[in-house]
Amino acid sequence: MASAFINLPETLRPWYLSGLRAIYRNVPIEWEPFFKDYVKPAKVVVTYFELGNDLSGRASVLRRQILKKILAQLGWPRGTVAYWPIAIPIRGKLEVFLDVFWQGVRMMNATSLICFGTTALSHLLATELQSCQPLLCGGLPCFVFPELEEFESMAPEVFLSTLTVFQGIDILS
Repeated sequence: MASAFINLPETLRPWYLSGLRAIYRNVPIEWEPFFKDYVKPAKVVVTYFELGNDLSGRASVLRRQILKKILAQLGWPRGTVAYWPIAIPIRGKLEVFLDVFWQGVRMMNATSLICFGTTALSHLLATELQSCQPLLCGGLPCFVFPELEEFESMAPEVFLSTLTVFQGIDILS
Protein backbone atom coordinates (compact mmCIF):
# COMPACT_ATOMS: atom_id res chain seq x y z
CA MET A 1 0.00 0.00 0.00
CA ALA A 2 1.22 3.48 -0.81
CA SER A 3 2.25 5.59 2.14
CA ALA A 4 -0.20 8.31 1.05
CA PHE A 5 -3.08 5.81 1.20
CA ILE A 6 -6.03 7.83 2.54
CA ASN A 7 -3.83 9.60 5.10
CA LEU A 8 -4.73 7.12 7.81
CA PRO A 9 -2.26 5.40 10.09
CA GLU A 10 -1.51 1.86 8.93
CA THR A 11 -3.27 0.44 12.00
CA LEU A 12 -6.59 2.11 11.04
CA ARG A 13 -6.63 1.18 7.35
CA PRO A 14 -8.01 -2.36 7.82
CA TRP A 15 -10.97 -0.87 9.70
CA TYR A 16 -11.67 1.52 6.86
CA LEU A 17 -11.34 -1.21 4.23
CA SER A 18 -13.74 -3.42 6.17
CA GLY A 19 -16.42 -0.75 5.95
CA LEU A 20 -15.98 1.47 9.00
CA ARG A 21 -16.34 5.07 7.81
CA ALA A 22 -16.89 7.10 10.97
CA ILE A 23 -13.16 7.47 11.59
CA TYR A 24 -12.52 8.74 8.07
CA ARG A 25 -13.17 12.45 7.60
CA ASN A 26 -10.42 13.38 5.17
CA VAL A 27 -12.70 14.14 2.20
CA PRO A 28 -15.34 16.80 1.66
CA ILE A 29 -18.63 15.66 3.16
CA GLU A 30 -20.24 15.61 -0.31
CA TRP A 31 -17.83 12.80 -1.30
CA GLU A 32 -18.59 10.50 1.63
CA PRO A 33 -21.50 8.68 -0.08
CA PHE A 34 -19.28 8.03 -3.10
CA PHE A 35 -16.53 6.52 -0.91
CA LYS A 36 -19.12 4.40 0.88
CA ASP A 37 -20.91 3.16 -2.24
CA TYR A 38 -18.29 3.03 -4.98
CA VAL A 39 -14.81 2.43 -3.55
CA LYS A 40 -14.09 -1.27 -3.96
CA PRO A 41 -11.09 -3.24 -5.17
CA ALA A 42 -10.94 -3.20 -8.98
CA LYS A 43 -8.29 -3.67 -11.65
CA VAL A 44 -9.68 -0.92 -13.88
CA VAL A 45 -11.21 2.40 -12.86
CA VAL A 46 -13.51 4.09 -15.39
CA THR A 47 -14.11 7.83 -15.31
CA TYR A 48 -15.65 10.54 -17.45
CA PHE A 49 -16.65 14.07 -16.62
CA GLU A 50 -20.42 13.44 -16.29
CA LEU A 51 -19.98 10.31 -14.13
CA GLY A 52 -20.67 12.26 -10.93
CA ASN A 53 -24.10 13.17 -12.30
CA ASP A 54 -24.70 9.60 -13.45
CA LEU A 55 -23.94 8.24 -9.98
CA SER A 56 -26.04 10.92 -8.27
CA GLY A 57 -29.43 10.07 -9.71
CA ARG A 58 -29.11 12.17 -12.88
CA ALA A 59 -28.03 9.24 -15.03
CA SER A 60 -27.84 9.36 -18.79
CA VAL A 61 -29.60 6.32 -20.25
CA LEU A 62 -27.49 6.63 -23.39
CA ARG A 63 -24.17 6.56 -21.49
CA ARG A 64 -25.36 3.60 -19.41
CA GLN A 65 -26.33 1.67 -22.56
CA ILE A 66 -22.99 2.42 -24.24
CA LEU A 67 -21.01 1.34 -21.18
CA LYS A 68 -23.04 -1.89 -20.94
CA LYS A 69 -22.38 -2.56 -24.62
CA ILE A 70 -18.62 -1.98 -24.23
CA LEU A 71 -18.36 -4.19 -21.14
CA ALA A 72 -20.45 -6.93 -22.78
CA GLN A 73 -18.09 -6.94 -25.77
CA LEU A 74 -15.04 -7.13 -23.49
CA GLY A 75 -16.37 -10.03 -21.41
CA TRP A 76 -14.29 -9.03 -18.40
CA PRO A 77 -15.11 -10.82 -15.13
CA ARG A 78 -17.49 -9.14 -12.69
CA GLY A 79 -15.60 -6.85 -10.31
CA THR A 80 -12.88 -5.96 -12.81
CA VAL A 81 -14.24 -2.43 -13.31
CA ALA A 82 -15.13 0.28 -10.82
CA TYR A 83 -16.64 3.65 -11.69
CA TRP A 84 -15.15 6.65 -9.96
CA PRO A 85 -16.05 10.29 -10.68
CA ILE A 86 -13.52 13.03 -11.21
CA ALA A 87 -16.21 15.59 -10.37
CA ILE A 88 -19.41 15.50 -8.35
CA PRO A 89 -22.45 17.77 -8.42
CA ILE A 90 -22.39 20.45 -5.75
CA ARG A 91 -25.23 22.97 -5.82
CA GLY A 92 -26.17 21.71 -9.29
CA LYS A 93 -22.73 22.14 -10.86
CA LEU A 94 -20.00 19.53 -11.36
CA GLU A 95 -16.95 20.38 -9.27
CA VAL A 96 -13.61 18.65 -9.78
CA PHE A 97 -11.66 17.30 -6.79
CA LEU A 98 -8.47 15.79 -8.20
CA ASP A 99 -6.91 14.92 -4.85
CA VAL A 100 -10.07 13.10 -3.76
CA PHE A 101 -10.31 11.37 -7.14
CA TRP A 102 -6.75 10.00 -6.88
CA GLN A 103 -7.32 9.02 -3.26
CA GLY A 104 -10.27 6.84 -4.32
CA VAL A 105 -8.32 5.34 -7.23
CA ARG A 106 -5.46 4.38 -4.89
CA MET A 107 -7.89 2.85 -2.40
CA MET A 108 -9.22 0.60 -5.19
CA ASN A 109 -5.69 -0.65 -5.96
CA ALA A 110 -6.42 -0.19 -9.65
CA THR A 111 -3.81 -1.11 -12.23
CA SER A 112 -5.35 0.90 -15.08
CA LEU A 113 -7.57 3.90 -15.66
CA ILE A 114 -10.02 4.36 -18.52
CA CYS A 115 -10.91 7.97 -19.23
CA PHE A 116 -13.73 8.78 -21.64
CA GLY A 117 -13.48 12.22 -23.20
CA THR A 118 -11.07 15.09 -23.17
CA THR A 119 -13.04 17.07 -20.58
CA ALA A 120 -12.10 14.61 -17.82
CA LEU A 121 -8.67 14.10 -19.32
CA SER A 122 -7.96 17.82 -19.36
CA HIS A 123 -8.57 17.86 -15.61
CA LEU A 124 -6.37 14.83 -15.06
CA LEU A 125 -3.47 16.11 -17.12
CA ALA A 126 -4.20 19.81 -17.62
CA THR A 127 -3.61 19.26 -21.37
CA GLU A 128 -5.74 18.04 -24.25
CA LEU A 129 -4.58 14.81 -25.96
CA GLN A 130 -5.80 12.73 -28.85
CA SER A 131 -8.19 9.91 -27.91
CA CYS A 132 -7.15 6.24 -27.71
CA GLN A 133 -3.58 6.98 -26.68
CA PRO A 134 -2.29 5.09 -23.64
CA LEU A 135 -0.38 7.34 -21.26
CA LEU A 136 0.63 7.50 -17.63
CA CYS A 137 -1.75 9.34 -15.37
CA GLY A 138 -1.15 9.36 -11.63
CA GLY A 139 1.36 6.55 -12.17
CA LEU A 140 -1.23 4.28 -13.83
CA PRO A 141 -1.62 3.38 -17.49
CA CYS A 142 -4.54 5.52 -18.66
CA PHE A 143 -6.46 4.67 -21.81
CA VAL A 144 -8.32 7.63 -23.26
CA PHE A 145 -11.38 7.20 -25.43
CA PRO A 146 -13.90 9.55 -27.07
CA GLU A 147 -16.84 10.91 -25.10
CA LEU A 148 -19.34 8.11 -24.45
CA GLU A 149 -22.01 9.78 -26.56
CA GLU A 150 -19.71 9.55 -29.61
CA PHE A 151 -19.90 5.74 -29.45
CA GLU A 152 -23.60 5.91 -30.34
CA SER A 153 -22.90 7.28 -33.82
CA MET A 154 -19.85 5.11 -34.55
CA ALA A 155 -20.01 2.71 -37.43
CA PRO A 156 -19.90 -0.90 -36.13
CA GLU A 157 -16.40 -1.51 -37.55
CA VAL A 158 -15.09 1.70 -35.92
CA PHE A 159 -16.69 0.69 -32.61
CA LEU A 160 -15.03 -2.75 -32.74
CA SER A 161 -11.72 -1.21 -33.80
CA THR A 162 -11.87 1.17 -30.84
CA LEU A 163 -12.51 -1.75 -28.50
CA THR A 164 -9.22 -3.38 -29.54
CA VAL A 165 -7.46 -0.69 -27.49
CA PHE A 166 -9.08 -2.20 -24.38
CA GLN A 167 -7.06 -5.37 -25.01
CA GLY A 168 -3.96 -3.51 -23.82
CA ILE A 169 -5.44 -3.18 -20.35
CA ASP A 170 -3.94 -5.57 -17.83
CA ILE A 171 -6.76 -7.12 -15.81
CA LEU A 172 -4.71 -10.01 -14.43
CA SER A 173 -2.06 -8.23 -12.30
